Amino acid sequence: MPIFSIILWTYLVPISVLVILFRLRYFPNNSGPIRIVSTALKDLLPLAIRGATFGAVRSIVIFNAPAKFLDVAISLLISHRGNWYPVSMGRDGWEAISYPFLAVPAWCFVGRGLDFLSGKRRAGLKSFSPSLILSLLSLFFAAGLRFGLDAADRQEQTQLFIFGFFLWTILFAIPGAAWIHQKRKSS
Repeated sequence: MPIFSIILWTYLVPISVLVILFRLRYFPNNSGPIRIVSTALKDLLPLAIRGATFGAVRSIVIFNAPAKFLDVAISLLISHRGNWYPVSMGRDGWEAISYPFLAVPAWCFVGRGLDFLSGKRRAGLKSFSPSLILSLLSLFFAAGLRFGLDAADRQEQTQLFIFGFFLWTILFAIPGAAWIHQKRKSS
């Protein structure tokens, strides 16, 4: 399962960054309303990252919503604030680049659940309990963001996390559902 997230990320971010970087560096006059003064890589890379991640961040945040918890932990360690990101990248760039990697443990957990469901591995109670807890936590966060905030307070970013946590409520339930399925099958 982590491979799905990384493939999606590779398609949406690094390839787009390289295409935009190539266009900005070698065709600076065709850059639209932006006037390119320097074609040095250090000057163009932040612009290319921002351009590539502008559209990609939406799907990346939805598919990797659990990464927000590690993102907040990293932010607290680095800056003692809950929302740190490299200024040159912007928040969207940071999330688009880091979230697929920060969500790898969650994807591995879901992948193990799919192994349990397919019968490749036996699911135990140790897989059911975390599945139930994580699924309920995801539901709690999604419902809290959806119903705990006024419509005026919800920004686009919050909407993405609502969709993402509802998705992860289902994904985190897979190992627990596999345990129930194997339990019924064996009795």
